[in-house]
Amino acid sequence: MLLLQHAPPSNDTDHTMAEAIYAALNRLATRAMGLTGADIERIVRQVRLKARREKRAIRYEDIEEGIRMERPQLPYDLRWRFAIYESGHAVVHHALRLGPIHGLNIDTPSGGGYSQLGFTASGSDTLGYREDMLANDDGGKGRRADRR
Repeated sequence: MLLLQHAPPSNDTDHTMAEAIYAALNRLATRAMGLTGADIERIVRQVRLKARREKRAIRYEDIEEGIRMERPQLPYDLRWRFAIYESGHAVVHHALRLGPIHGLNIDTPSGGGYSQLGFTASGSDTLGYREDMLANDDGGKGRRADRR
C-alpha cells in the first residue's frame, strides 16, 4: 500500500519533487474516475505482478496502461459525441452558477460518460433564484415572459 504524508518540503528540490508527485497522482486519479476501489486494487495487483515477473519496480506507465486496458475500446466519433455531451453539462452548470465542476469522464467501464458536478446551497438553491429563472423563461419566443 502506498501512503503519502504531507510534510513541508525542506528545499527547492524537495518542493519540485513533491509537485511532480502530486501532478502524477492527480493525472492517475483523473484517469481512474469512474472505477471502483476494487477495480483499482485489481489493476495495481496485476501491475505489481507483471513488474515482479520482469524483476523491476512498478512505473507510472504501468499503472496508466492498467487503467487504460480497463476501458472499453470505442470508435473515435462516439468518444467525440460523449465528450461534447458531457462538456455541455459542465458548460450549463457553470453558466447557471450551480456549483463546482469536479470532473468529466468519457471512459467509464460500461462504455459511457458522466459528469461530476457539485451543487452549492446558496444562490442557485434559493426561491428568489428559481423565481428569476422562471421569470426569464420566454418559452422560446425571444422575449421575457410577464410576471403575473
